Amino acid sequence: MRSRRWLTAMIAVLVVVGAGVAVAMVRDRVDRPLRIVRLATPTQSLSAGIFLAEARDAYRAQGLDVRIQAYATGKDALDAVLAGEADLATSAQTPLMHAVIAGEHLSAWAVIGEARNAHRIIARADRGIREAADLVGKTMATPRGTTGQIFALNYLNYHGVDPATVTLVHGAADATTEMLTSGQVDAVCVWDPYAARAERALGDAVVLSQDSLYQFGWILIGRPELRSTGAVDGILAALFSVYPDLQTLDAVEMAELARRCGSPLDELAVALATYHYRIELDASLAALLEGDAKRLYPDRWADRDFASVLDAGPLRRVDPSSVAVDW
Repeated sequence: MRSRRWLTAMIAVLVVVGAGVAVAMVRDRVDRPLRIVRLATPTQSLSAGIFLAEARDAYRAQGLDVRIQAYATGKDALDAVLAGEADLATSAQTPLMHAVIAGEHLSAWAVIGEARNAHRIIARADRGIREAADLVGKTMATPRGTTGQIFALNYLNYHGVDPATVTLVHGAADATTEMLTSGQVDAVCVWDPYAARAERALGDAVVLSQDSLYQFGWILIGRPELRSTGAVDGILAALFSVYPDLQTLDAVEMAELARRCGSPLDELAVALATYHYRIELDASLAALLEGDAKRLYPDRWADRDFASVLDAGPLRRVDPSSVAVDW
């Protein structure tokens, strides 16, 4: 009889203690200040998940106060990290490659999206351009240090045009339309939404593209020391929570994402249907970085260990099934 009373009393004590601990945990979660994270990302459709997570307070649910800083290109976003003006950036592989070649210490935490057939060359018909061969002797603008530069070189080589016969000049992504319509250049090589803007503005534009010639990933990048803060884990967890809904957005959320991505609704709808919105990290990213480096830095690429840039730790903690990296 005594043992039964003793057992009942112990159970009651444990219930009270457990309830107290639960209340304390909830109070601690509420009272604890959110960790501020500055996330630089371009206003492009591949950033749709980034913006949706913010709209749904998914970052706050992970204890983060993510302050999104919008830029025109991934290179601009990554430059903000390099300058200490942001903690994380989303960018394609080419700006990351340039930074690694320059000796910057960065980590690629995950690929959060992939786009194929996104690049196009928009040319002026009144300059006699109809096909790739007509670009010889012409001037083409593309944002230097971006995937646009790589696509332009790949496109010319694919069609047997010596890149040395085409004058490639720098043009900021959001300035290429004006450069084209004003006649400063004969063609531009960009991606949406900038390619679509150039097409609409020119009216009689000639569009040169090549299916499956080039693809790029949308990479979450930051300084290696950010790994230990848990901020990368939280951002990845927030993105995982909203990515399944990118294909079933209601009209209100679609309108908001179109505004944030700088794209008309119809263009965003096409992007959501054709781009690959998934979160993963595998060794192929190192191969892409190396491939871009071989093309632009034939005498320097071998001095860099691109595989070491990949850090699967945060993603492995959040979702091990999304990691295909052995180190």
